[in-house]
Amino acid sequence: MKIIHRMIPLYDIDLYLIQLESYNDVDNEAFSELYSVLGHDYYTKLVKEITEDKPVGGANTIYSPGNKAGVVIFNPPENRDMSIATYGHEKRHIEDDIINHVGIEGLEAAGYLAGFLTIWFVELFVLSNDIFKEPEIKNNE
Repeated sequence: MKIIHRMIPLYDIDLYLIQLESYNDVDNEAFSELYSVLGHDYYTKLVKEITEDKPVGGANTIYSPGNKAGVVIFNPPENRDMSIATYGHEKRHIEDDIINHVGIEGLEAAGYLAGFLTIWFVELFVLSNDIFKEPEIKNNE
């Protein structure tokens, strides 16, 4: 499990980005911290989605405006290309959640937030690079 925890200083929002290598990879100490950050309802929803479905690829994004916290947990990856697409997809969700919560107006301000978050998503991707598989190439024979 790889974790990036950063504070978005302008908005005072905690952001947790987590890449799971497998479902046996869950760090109980890290998840205990998420409980205190998200609160019972959000945490319960997150754990239920991860423990019951156990999907390969994809992610779970939860934003708790009351706790000023966002959590993105990337499921064990399907392959590198799908992971890149998922990182971009989930980054957009967390951007929208923050934009709506803090009332950002204007495309330029939203663009600055997007650029700011890109640094951390890329940091997690690089940190997790050893677990991504190359996409399968299918022969048309």
